[in-house]
Amino acid sequence: MKRESGYVNRVELLITLDYLFKNTDKDHPATCPLICKYATKYGIAYDPTKRTGNQINRHRISSALKFLYIFVNQNKGIIPFEIMMTDGGKYYAENRNDLSVNDVTTLLESIEMNKILTDLEKSKLINKVEHAALNKKAVKEISNELSSNLLLRKYSDNYSKKLGLLKKALKENKLINIKRRKYNLNQKQSKIGESIVESWYRVYKLCEFQNRLFAILVSVDGNTLSLPVEEIEFAEETLIDEFEGLENIDKRLKNSFYGSMDELLKDNKVLVDSANYPRLVKFIFNKQYSSKIKESFEYFFSIEFIYESKVIKELKDISKSEELNNFDDDIVVGFCEIKVNSRAFLNWVRNDYIVAREITILSPKRMNSVLAYNFKQLNDKYSKYVGKSNE
Repeated sequence: MKRESGYVNRVELLITLDYLFKNTDKDHPATCPLICKYATKYGIAYDPTKRTGNQINRHRISSALKFLYIFVNQNKGIIPFEIMMTDGGKYYAENRNDLSVNDVTTLLESIEMNKILTDLEKSKLINKVEHAALNKKAVKEISNELSSNLLLRKYSDNYSKKLGLLKKALKENKLINIKRRKYNLNQKQSKIGESIVESWYRVYKLCEFQNRLFAILVSVDGNTLSLPVEEIEFAEETLIDEFEGLENIDKRLKNSFYGSMDELLKDNKVLVDSANYPRLVKFIFNKQYSSKIKESFEYFFSIEFIYESKVIKELKDISKSEELNNFDDDIVVGFCEIKVNSRAFLNWVRNDYIVAREITILSPKRMNSVLAYNFKQLNDKYSKYVGKSNE
């Protein structure tokens, strides 16, 4: 693409402006290589590994960014958007319009709940309003907020009240009182005892997974929970302001390995029960049941199930687990390793017969002993009924 005198090429200028609108914000500023790569969607040739044949030039993109930044800031009163610069000297677009995420969400909700418009008309209007947002990140944020709000209307009044309280606690930074049922096994009497425990939690985050809304909660002693909204039980005294003198919950994590909830969440994506110490769990499974295990895992943990196909011999070369000796070297299995709260993992295995039958835990070894004890207790209880199912 031939350069025209000393002016920035017009096509490159348009592509730069288009990229700024659709893909940038303060945390994701533009870079010249990304804009050059973006230009290929318009049929413009660009290969960073080649010196010839490219129809777009990184240096001219740099000139385009500088030109837009200077020109837009010299005409702030006329142009309905701004080109901003980060501390590191990179550019991004901001303030394309005066609509906040909350404003756009309110508009989308009003359209969605309208009883006069057809579904097709709603879809077209929602699409137009969504793309009045500045960039893809904002559109996604708006869509997530909308789906969370609409979820409230899909459930009973009881669900709506729960979600309302959780949102209030999140917005106003209040503590919320939640009841948890605790089950304890008395090994001497072989009985399971049940008790109700109340604890104060801060609502750290609300997130959706597979059409269920989950609340991530942090207790005053640093324990964490990830619960579907419908399963949360509130105590009678529900909301209070923070206790006077209470330290920041982020700094009260029992586990000294983490200094904040952000560190914990980054390292431990699965938050079920007291999950402030993740343990690396490795297991293999019969690939014939991969779909069933994936479905069960994602429903229980609310995260994506990721695994690799491995040959047993390959696993034996990298692991000393005695469990692998029960398999022939040429068998192909599914292999998964994930950081997860061990109690939560054991609950997943115990609660699904196919999972318990088809997976083999390689580490930690102690999990196998715990499961063996649990299943022995069940076997002792129900073995007397073998052969009596037709009576």
